[in-house]
Amino acid sequence: MPPTRSLTRSGSTVTAVSLIWLLPAVVGVVGALALIVAARNAVRSAERLRMSLARFGELRAPVRRLGDEVRGLGTTVDQLRRRP
Repeated sequence: MPPTRSLTRSGSTVTAVSLIWLLPAVVGVVGALALIVAARNAVRSAERLRMSLARFGELRAPVRRLGDEVRGLGTTVDQLRRRP
């Protein structure tokens, strides 16, 4: 580890900080940035999911009608098969 040296400014002494002491700060900043990016991605995913669920809600009535028509068609086919 390189030795630290003292710097003099206006009568006060400032000790130069070894780079090893800056490592926790760098890790903290990088971690905070990673959390920000992850949170933004999570919000975007949640918004896409909400939109998908809203679209599914819009499809509920047409799918129900289609199911009713398919059941009716199945009943008609059964009746046609039973004819002699």
